[in-house]
Amino acid sequence: MNWKKLLFSFIGVIVVMEVLSYIIHGLILGSTYMGMTGVWRENMESMMWVMYLGDLVFAFFFVWIFAKGYEGKGLMEGVRYGLTIAGLVVIMGNLAQYAAYLCYTTKLNNPEQAARLLAQVYAEAKY
Repeated sequence: MNWKKLLFSFIGVIVVMEVLSYIIHGLILGSTYMGMTGVWRENMESMMWVMYLGDLVFAFFFVWIFAKGYEGKGLMEGVRYGLTIAGLVVIMGNLAQYAAYLCYTTKLNNPEQAARLLAQVYAEAKY
C-alpha cells in the first residue's frame, strides 16, 4: 500500500466533504435551518467536534477500504465497496445526528414529548 497516495487521497476526500458540506448546509440550507430552532440541541456548537471527528473517520476509512480492497476484479468488487461504504455512512450519519438534533437527548423520554417536538418543528418550518 502506498501511504503517500493514501494520505493525499484522504486529504482530498476531507476537502471535498467539507466544501460540499459548506455549500449544502451553509449556503443552500442555512436559512432553512435558522427557521427550525426547535430541532437543534441548545449546545450544538459544543458538539460539532463529534461531527468533524465523524468526517475524519469516514474519510480515512473511505480511502483505506478502497486502497486495501482494490483488486481490479470488476463489478462485484465495486458492489462490495459500495456496501462497505454504505455501512460506514450509517455510522457517520448517526454521529452527525447525535451532535445536531434533540431527538437523541433526554428531552424525548416519551411519545408525547416526541409528538410535541415534531409539532413544533412543523410549525416553525419555512417551506
